[in-house]
Amino acid sequence: MSRHHRRRRPAVSLLLALGLVLTAARTWAGGPSIAGAQASTAEAGLQLVQQTSWVGPSGVFQVVVSGKGLPAGAQIATEVHSPVRTPSGFEATVRGDSLGPTLYRTAPTPLSQLDPAATGTVTLSLPVDTRTAPEGGVRLQSAGVYPYVVRAYDAAGAPLASLTTHLLRLTEASTSGLSPLAVGMVVPLAAPAVPGPDGTPTLEATAATALEARISAVTARPEVPITLSPSPESLRLLAGSDAGGADSVTQLRSVPAGRQVLADPYAAIDTGAWVDSGLLDEMDDQYAAGAEAIQGLLGYRPDGRSAVVDRTVTPEALSRLRQLGVDSVVVPSGQLTPLGDRTATTTFAEQFDLAASDGSTVRAVLGDDRVAGRLAAPGDPVLAGHQALAELAVLELAQGASSRGLAVVPPDSTDPRALSTLLTGLAERDGAASGSAGTPMLSPVTLENLLTVTDPATTTTGGRTTTLVRGYESDPPASLGAYPDLLRRSRRSLAGLRSLVPSAPELTDPVARTVLSSGARTLDADQRTTMLQAADSAIADVTGEIVVPPEQVVTLTSSSGKVPLNLENRLQVPVTVRIVLSSAKLDFPEGDVITQNLDPATTTRLDLVVETRASGAFPLDVAITSADGSLPVASTRYTVRSTAISGVGLVLSVGAGLFLLVWWARHFRTARRARKLVGSSHPALSGNEPDGYAPPDTDPTERR
Repeated sequence: MSRHHRRRRPAVSLLLALGLVLTAARTWAGGPSIAGAQASTAEAGLQLVQQTSWVGPSGVFQVVVSGKGLPAGAQIATEVHSPVRTPSGFEATVRGDSLGPTLYRTAPTPLSQLDPAATGTVTLSLPVDTRTAPEGGVRLQSAGVYPYVVRAYDAAGAPLASLTTHLLRLTEASTSGLSPLAVGMVVPLAAPAVPGPDGTPTLEATAATALEARISAVTARPEVPITLSPSPESLRLLAGSDAGGADSVTQLRSVPAGRQVLADPYAAIDTGAWVDSGLLDEMDDQYAAGAEAIQGLLGYRPDGRSAVVDRTVTPEALSRLRQLGVDSVVVPSGQLTPLGDRTATTTFAEQFDLAASDGSTVRAVLGDDRVAGRLAAPGDPVLAGHQALAELAVLELAQGASSRGLAVVPPDSTDPRALSTLLTGLAERDGAASGSAGTPMLSPVTLENLLTVTDPATTTTGGRTTTLVRGYESDPPASLGAYPDLLRRSRRSLAGLRSLVPSAPELTDPVARTVLSSGARTLDADQRTTMLQAADSAIADVTGEIVVPPEQVVTLTSSSGKVPLNLENRLQVPVTVRIVLSSAKLDFPEGDVITQNLDPATTTRLDLVVETRASGAFPLDVAITSADGSLPVASTRYTVRSTAISGVGLVLSVGAGLFLLVWWARHFRTARRARKLVGSSHPALSGNEPDGYAPPDTDPTERR
């Protein structure tokens, strides 16, 4: 390095440092400016703030841009290029290359002229006409999608940044002969739930804020007919989060009659995995609970006839959805199998049939992944919304005069500003906002109407024309591990809780919602287990309020009697329990199973009628369960002592006494008869013989 360059380095470093300080000071004082002094050109950029969605035949196209890191003396120039004809050509213009011939260009203009008040934004206007170029404008003879480029240069003319958007030019009203492309916007309203500190589902603050913003975007344009796909779980959690969340959900209660609301499962489950794991009844309950939740939150019943297929919906899961009443679906374009029949007249914008695993079919339309992907593009959400609108216009121009349509399902990652931009474009589709109305290229419709206005794709085989049947790809069913067994156990406990406190939804509903939320596919195995444990803990808290005394000793003095049982209900709601009695030495004349209602906050005494089979001490076990017997509640054991002689014992005692009495009487009579028959000189009596029993001087008749 030369000595000259070594001498300049400290000065350059000082200038760069000064520029950074000034940039930081400007940002602190009022945010980024399009003409920030001494900023590094490496950080320069342009961002779209607003633009005219559609331009009529003689309208004015306006673009508002802001700049970041543009140095003093920066200049702005604009260009209009020839219209885009194909989706691939549109993709090239989005990348900023292959823009085609330039139809109009402005000379670089200093920012000091474009933004004399230093507002940080620049408004660029371009008049358009079909016959002659207006002053400061351009002649555009035909409808089309024209790339519009904004370029920033430094004072010496070196390029700093560029932004490419599109001017959407309409034809004169009612003269195009084109049928507008039907666009079925299906907007998911969902946010992933996670286990909170107590294990129950909750929305994180950032997720709740994003959901509120998306709701605001769709409610701000009530005139646009779209289809909403609200997550019952998300709306329930949002409504209970705070006043702002409740207000957002309330906004949805006023959804116009021209909009459609889909019925989704309570939580976003992996339908393919659930069907593969045999969780069919559980899946049915997810959809039933989801419909009930939406009706309770929004005041109207959602439509269960249409659904959006995602990669978890296997053909087997699609068959199950058909059994639940689904008769039409949206299929993302990336999941459809390639067409092999060249006789098919279909394109991406026609209706077709989708094959399920059981051989049945369901009507389907395509959800365009490219348009949806535009909405989720990072960086500039307003530009993303306008690029999605422009791509739809390109698709319309490629359709011809037939009635075509497709669906657009914005990903969950879509910035609400991008969604709002697209909805604004659909609302202002006639170009009147430009000062000159034209024939709309797009026609927003609900999913239900999309299937009505879109022509079916056909295929011809052996001279017979039928609706095209297409296959689709899905992910293999994921393994749910131990979750199915854990879920079934928790559901049994929940059923028991409902039978225990049938009139207390304030106790059962939170548990039910936690169990339902545990099935969300966004959760991992540990999070699912955590939620189910939280549900089981809540159930245990309820059953713990039903109290029975500890082990007691009861003494019975007769063969039958009553054993007192005190049941304390500490809950503030009535309870229904099932009492099961068991003992090896007791009988229960009134039955060994008793159903008993317990009043709130009260101790109820029951007298259990028992009969003994024997005397002694033996156990009596008492089990308290829910009314359906599925949920253990409490248990206790009595020691029953019986001092009474049982009937069998009495009979045996009397019989033994009679036997002894008869034996004694007979023995007495036999002994008397023997004494009368034997003489006094008998050896046994006299004892005269050597082996005699009595001594010679003994009188055997003498009583001692």
